[in-house]
Amino acid sequence: MPTQKDVAKRADVSVATVSRYINEKGYISPAVKERIRSAIEDLQYKPNLVARSLKMRSSNIIGLIFPDIENPFFISLIKKAEEVAQKNGYNVILCNTKNSPGKEAEYLEVLKGKQVDGYILIPSITTGSDIWKALRNEKVVFLDRAIDEGGECITVKLDNRKGVKIAIDCLAGLGHRRIGTITVPINITTGFERLEGYRAALSANNLGYDAALVRTADYTAENAYLHTQDLLAQGDRPTALLPMSGPTTVGALKAIKDAGLQIPRDISVIGFDEFEYAKLLNPPLSTIAQPAYEFGEKGIELLLRLLRGEEISPTTVILDPIFMERDSCRGI
Repeated sequence: MPTQKDVAKRADVSVATVSRYINEKGYISPAVKERIRSAIEDLQYKPNLVARSLKMRSSNIIGLIFPDIENPFFISLIKKAEEVAQKNGYNVILCNTKNSPGKEAEYLEVLKGKQVDGYILIPSITTGSDIWKALRNEKVVFLDRAIDEGGECITVKLDNRKGVKIAIDCLAGLGHRRIGTITVPINITTGFERLEGYRAALSANNLGYDAALVRTADYTAENAYLHTQDLLAQGDRPTALLPMSGPTTVGALKAIKDAGLQIPRDISVIGFDEFEYAKLLNPPLSTIAQPAYEFGEKGIELLLRLLRGEEISPTTVILDPIFMERDSCRGI
């Protein structure tokens, strides 16, 4: 394997000059630069990036840890985050935890070994998590799911309660009194806040909370399908349904179809999270959309400020949901 010494010999320059060329430090004449570039190409020399990062104390790599590669919301968020990072000279290592705290901890160790400069993290759980302890001395921005550490973290999250209220207000305004929901686990802030928002919005519309209309699914469409089946099988089933995430919406729609029910004739539905085919369904599905690209952009922008050495006080940036009103609800 060729070394910097080999490149220097081929280009007829010193090893120090080759090092300055690779690290973009100091002046080198155009003619010498061309000789070094040609030597590197001829020898197929590959710089030792790990050694370089140790020396420069920068790898220009960001670690992005997220919970579900199949969730369209996270895919869109990651796409924008990676785009902004690369425009600013950073590469991104993606780590899919599958909502497993164990895998999350393993990936953290891997990323630390890679000498990454900073972290974007969507935690697998947010209550009882040790993740902040592991990252306390690192440059990190949390997205979507907040870690409650006494206001010590930088977080970008949705106004979850507002999103749920928009949906409940719409359904209640159409005359629905039995509004069911398929929630996500409350050991993440999104699950807790959306369920809390559901209770508050029912109360604001003079509707009582009925535990018989609530089911808690895990993070998968398959599990949401089973819970929706159970909800629809009861004698006094809901006239409207609000699944609380993208995957739970997909599972709920399949269960409604398999039960022989038609939307919105038999049941009105508002999904949480926009997805590509929502407007192509029959009927087009109303959704509470999260600004996924804005999540990715703001998260990276905050992290880049930290990496530039800016002092940023712990803060929570709250993004607004967007109501994509279509044809999946009717008045009763």
